[in-house]
Amino acid sequence: MCLDYGTGKVAQPSSECYSSVKDIKTKDSACLCFFIQQVHSGGTNLKSLGLQEARILQLQNACSINATLSDCVNKINKHFLSM
Repeated sequence: MCLDYGTGKVAQPSSECYSSVKDIKTKDSACLCFFIQQVHSGGTNLKSLGLQEARILQLQNACSINATLSDCVNKINKHFLSM
């Protein structure tokens, strides 16, 4: 739902993208953070989709989500330590 935005094909995320990102953040923010981390680290599968790191990092602002990268690092570490 956010692929067009993440690849730079559209200037703004769609309403479906907004809803999906907000839903994921509410239900499992570690999942959203993990996705951001994977894009940042240059995961091969994500690169093959043409996702642009800067666009993915802008999703939080574009979708009016209150989150920071440091919040994500903490959530990812906490999530994987609890497994």
